[in-house]
Amino acid sequence: MNQDTLMNIIKQRHQACLSTLDYKSTIYSPRNDRLSNFKDVASMNQTTPQSALWSMVSKHIIAVRDMILSGKVPSGQWIEEHLGDIHNYMFLLEAIWREK
Repeated sequence: MNQDTLMNIIKQRHQACLSTLDYKSTIYSPRNDRLSNFKDVASMNQTTPQSALWSMVSKHIIAVRDMILSGKVPSGQWIEEHLGDIHNYMFLLEAIWREK
């Protein structure tokens, strides 16, 4: 794959992540705190927001592992859902750490 094609894929993923994060902020931020769900899950489970997030993203990581091990080529929709969510969770993890 050449550099231009790779950069195009990265730019498309980045834009899709931004769109998803923006859209989901209206759903998952009832108290104007974009990280509130991770904090609430952490409190409920007596853990940290980072651990709560890790538990949530783990299902996507396992799905990716299973897809790799299957030898199948995932659909664009599958990639969008699982890899997109993993990217977004990593952005949110960075935000949790920066907030501290």
